[in-house]
Amino acid sequence: MLNNYLSDFRILKKYINHNNHIFKKNEYKNQIFLVEFNGWQGIQIAFSYLINFFSQNKKCKIIAFNSYNLFEHNQESLLSKIKWNIGKFFKIKNFGVYASFGVSDFIKPKYDSSIKNHSLKKVKQFYKKEKKLKDLESFCLEGIWIGDLIYDSYLKKYLVKTIDLNCNNFKSFFFECLCNFYYWHNYFKKQKIKGIVVAHAVYVSGIPSRIAEYKNILNFSFEGSNLVNGTNKTSYKKRENTTGIYFRYYRELFKKFKKSQAYTNIGLGQKYLKELIEGKRKYYYLKKTAFFKKKNSINYFKCHEKKIKVIIYPHLFTDSPHVYGNHFFPDFYEWFMFLEKIVKKTDYDWYLKPHPQEDHLTKKTIDLFIKKNPSIKLLPRNLSNSYIASKKIDFALTVYGTIASELSAYGIKVINASKNNPHFNYNFCINPKDIKEYRKIILNLKKNNFKINKQDLFEFHYMKKHYSDFDNFLFTDLDKYFKYNNQMRRIILTNDCYKLWLEDFSIKRHKDIIRMYENFIKSGEYMITKSHL
Repeated sequence: MLNNYLSDFRILKKYINHNNHIFKKNEYKNQIFLVEFNGWQGIQIAFSYLINFFSQNKKCKIIAFNSYNLFEHNQESLLSKIKWNIGKFFKIKNFGVYASFGVSDFIKPKYDSSIKNHSLKKVKQFYKKEKKLKDLESFCLEGIWIGDLIYDSYLKKYLVKTIDLNCNNFKSFFFECLCNFYYWHNYFKKQKIKGIVVAHAVYVSGIPSRIAEYKNILNFSFEGSNLVNGTNKTSYKKRENTTGIYFRYYRELFKKFKKSQAYTNIGLGQKYLKELIEGKRKYYYLKKTAFFKKKNSINYFKCHEKKIKVIIYPHLFTDSPHVYGNHFFPDFYEWFMFLEKIVKKTDYDWYLKPHPQEDHLTKKTIDLFIKKNPSIKLLPRNLSNSYIASKKIDFALTVYGTIASELSAYGIKVINASKNNPHFNYNFCINPKDIKEYRKIILNLKKNNFKINKQDLFEFHYMKKHYSDFDNFLFTDLDKYFKYNNQMRRIILTNDCYKLWLEDFSIKRHKDIIRMYENFIKSGEYMITKSHL
């Protein structure tokens, strides 16, 4: 253990010295650029180049802020306060990392009596009338949409599948979130903020980003493996947020290709999809592929040839249900309650395939769901999707999962439970416009004559491969950075990420990244593409 500690310390010190050497420290004017303070190494690397632009080119004062205090279960102790102040003063660990790329101050939200009193007043106003979960997820404060952030954060913090709006835990958390909002609302009023960058634009850590968005201030976040520009990208009308929304631009970008190039790209998309469903490729963020060939001695599927076979693909219940925005159901448990009613009204063969990274809460919830609905057959979590596809499944259900762009290749019709899903602009899966149409479609599967558009499917996969964080321009090899170490942690979230980064570093690459970020920021576009290189 001591050797590991010393090794981590040496890597950290080497990375800090590296930054001190390559990033210049400039005098700043009165504009502030805010950067989220966290301990995620890969994200810090991305932050460093963004911060460099605003420090060097815009002469901003760089201030790091703590945004995860609302996820702590206990009030901040005296010891925690002392550790923060010592770390801040002596630039220890992450304080040293942030200081090495230009951060000059570190702050934490503090709530005075006026903030608390005003927040309590707003809580009472919210509860004046009986509220439903839909009211919470669309909740706005001072005209700024934050309900989805509060919703997902509560599920994550308390590890619950849904929310009881009248329980004391939630009321207390709701109050704290409103205090946090008003702290940042006041801060943005008093200070000249040029921009902000956060690790995730979901959860309550995204509250200052939403305020920046509302005020038309530059706001960035780290999505998957690189930065995106969320400025003016949130849709209040459609309740679409800015997290991982590369797919919104796929159609528009693909139309810019010449006819011959578009034809070639369709072929490349087909090839990429084929490799995915044959298990030769996997998404960089997965431990292993869900598509593989393996003989199964057990036949998990019923032999009712005339019955329609439907398989449910659940999500993780606490994993940010509103990641792309609002859906037909405020959370995945509410989706399950809806499906329970549908199952009882139909004569289909129903199956459920657990999520490959199923956690304890999700497993427990699914086990109870199956117990209440014995007509649904629970499949093994590690059962290959290749095997499932070979069993003539007719339909699959998801809210917004990647399965919609995978099982379609086998001719399985996938029905999404959201308009805010990555596949909505394409015709390779079924995209109802609202919950009424969603119900009608599922109850009438025998009459369904939807045709899967394979051209759309191949186009989508080409764009996903080359116009999202999959085609990365920051880290040279995503598989290398996202693989797991001996402690089962992703390398990109350990000090080994610094080590890999320094091994890959060159002055030429450093200058290329600076130029890429500069072009990206000036373009105002959502994602980094080859045009910014």
